[in-house]
Amino acid sequence: MSQLFMSVFNNDATQLSELMATGQHLELLHHCFGLLLHISNMVNHELITDCLEQYEEKQRTAAEMVQDEADLFSENLNLALEDCLKYLVTEAPVSTLAELIEVGLPLCIDDSDGRGLVHHAASADSVLCLKMMIDSHVDVDVMDVRNVTPLMVACRQGSVKCVDVLLEHTNKLNHHDVNGETALHYACKSGVPSVVRLLLEKAIGFRTNNQGETELMIALSRNSDDIALMLIEFGIDVSSKNRQQSTMLHYAAKFDCPLVVKHLLEVPIQKDNHGYTPFAVAAKNGHHRTLKVLLESKPDRHLYDVETMTHNTPLQLATMMGNYECVDLLLNAGATIDYRNCLSLATYSGNSDVLALIIKRYKDDLGSNWHFTGMDSVNKLGMSPLHVAAMYGHEACVRMLTAEGANPSQCMPITGETPLMLTTVKNFHSCAKIIIHALCSSETFGLNFMTSKRKTALHYAATQGAWECVQLLIKAGAALDIKDCKGYTPLLLAVENGHLGIVKLLLAARCDVTLTKQHGWNGLHLATKNNDLDCVRCLLDAGLSPDSVSWMTRVSPINIAAEKGYIEILRLLLDSGASHSIADVTGLMPLHQAAKNNHVECIQLLVLHLAPTELYNEQGHTPAILAAIHGSIHALAVLILYNSHIAGFDFSKLLSSKHYVDVIWLLLQTNFRLCNKLTNLVLPPVGELSNDQRVLLEDIACDLVDSFGSLKQRCRIAIRHSMGRGVEFINGAAMLPLPRELQRYIAMEDECARYGAYK
Repeated sequence: MSQLFMSVFNNDATQLSELMATGQHLELLHHCFGLLLHISNMVNHELITDCLEQYEEKQRTAAEMVQDEADLFSENLNLALEDCLKYLVTEAPVSTLAELIEVGLPLCIDDSDGRGLVHHAASADSVLCLKMMIDSHVDVDVMDVRNVTPLMVACRQGSVKCVDVLLEHTNKLNHHDVNGETALHYACKSGVPSVVRLLLEKAIGFRTNNQGETELMIALSRNSDDIALMLIEFGIDVSSKNRQQSTMLHYAAKFDCPLVVKHLLEVPIQKDNHGYTPFAVAAKNGHHRTLKVLLESKPDRHLYDVETMTHNTPLQLATMMGNYECVDLLLNAGATIDYRNCLSLATYSGNSDVLALIIKRYKDDLGSNWHFTGMDSVNKLGMSPLHVAAMYGHEACVRMLTAEGANPSQCMPITGETPLMLTTVKNFHSCAKIIIHALCSSETFGLNFMTSKRKTALHYAATQGAWECVQLLIKAGAALDIKDCKGYTPLLLAVENGHLGIVKLLLAARCDVTLTKQHGWNGLHLATKNNDLDCVRCLLDAGLSPDSVSWMTRVSPINIAAEKGYIEILRLLLDSGASHSIADVTGLMPLHQAAKNNHVECIQLLVLHLAPTELYNEQGHTPAILAAIHGSIHALAVLILYNSHIAGFDFSKLLSSKHYVDVIWLLLQTNFRLCNKLTNLVLPPVGELSNDQRVLLEDIACDLVDSFGSLKQRCRIAIRHSMGRGVEFINGAAMLPLPRELQRYIAMEDECARYGAYK
């Protein structure tokens, strides 16, 4: 019940006045309060009268109201009105409605969805209210916004008495809503046979809705056998099809209506748009009672073997879904068995009873050849029945197949995968245990069989983190150090995928920790790349050298840690004795990598461990120069403080870089601080630069391109730009707090004297 409605019944004048403070639609408000005003002995009449007068006064200036406020009030008022309508037909005494009708209540009021009092009365099964409104000449065929009449509402609710009353006065018996559904459709959905019979006795017409469904299809979809039989009795067309070309038999088979099927036998067996016959529908859904009726009534055996669009027969569908009763019925009816695929399909669902039934039929039909034809045959994907059972983890099926002699070492034709590999991928350790036992008992020891990519079952288990399967394989004696086509051992795969438990298990089994994959990376390289601190510590404890270097690129774990900025791993490697001076094929050392990628903490840690800051790579770059090239501003500042050389670098290479302004500005700031404490010339950060300062900085950069010599030269250029280049600069240079030698250098006295600029 809305706030407006409650405020009236609670005599809350303040709240009611607030709700009425903004609004329009005086007519609706009169209707709303007209309902409330005449409900006997429940409302303060004086309160409502006062509020109504206040609202009328307010309404005189309604034209000045903002539109959105008016819309909001209208919405609230409609909610209140809807509550009033529902109250009158659901909770209020019938005498209340009678009194309101006597004082002239407008019974044609609708709520926001277009439903009026008649709709609400039909929905509430209020027969007396309906009769009162009918006696007051209310239109019982009024429609809401979806063209639903009160008769449809009563049929949907299954209200027999309301339907009976409305049928006597309606003029739109065959009217349909926006979905093309009539009152009979609504009645079939309700599942109340007596309502359906009332409509049928009134000779209501049959019609398909916008989805192509008839009333019989709706009744079948609701498992309403009584209604379905009643519709057939009254002559509904049983040959109709919906948009998917499904017949009545398809519906009966899908929703398991065996009693109705007996009355639909004249309907021909046809395929729907997906190629399903009623036999296939019943078999797939496991409706064995309906399937039995169909088999008994349609003895033509070729109908049992009609394939769907996915090339599955009813027997294959029932087998794949594990529907034992349907499989048994189809086999006894003579359905054709696909000996190549049927046994594999029986393992999909994991129903061991279906599998046993199929195996028995194989033995009966094929005799001694059944094993080759059935057990070891492969389906279209190259999978044997044991492959399928292992892949889905069906333990009972795996046990039955291995007991019947299925080959546990059988490989798929293309990939070479064995059942053991498929079951370890998802850590089905109970299935793996059965298969491993079968492998150990067979003549061919298949634990170490390899796929076309040279992967064993242990590779699969290590990759997926299947701890139990790894433990079983190690215990059974699987080889630990086989490399796949990319050089990965099970240990390397476990490290790369972050399975620390598997790593510890393999190390405890004494696998070779020093083996590397292609390009020479070992487990320590992979663990460092993944920032797996625990795995790095575990491998170091196992004796792997922290200075391991790949043979192709000569990358060490400490290089990787410095490049990625993994400070904790870098600290662990340094504490374990890793060398900070190992260079890769390009001459980059850990400090170069940290500088290049702006990892300040790594730089500080390396310098703390005495990493040299003045070493050059093959391109002649120090760590500071690399930081400048890559725009690593913070790293550059730290490296300059650690005396990493930047002299001799051709700064013209930075002109095309988006970082060159930031880099040069940092160089100037740092140089000023290092050059005799010229604190009065310290420049602001780059982010605080004005446009003029940026233009000045570009001039400085151009000068630096022309004279990229010593630190003193760069300082002189910056100071001259700050003080000017005329006589003022020459006079001002002598006043700088610098030794006379530096003053002469900044004023360029020697150069000027050489060219006769001044004496």
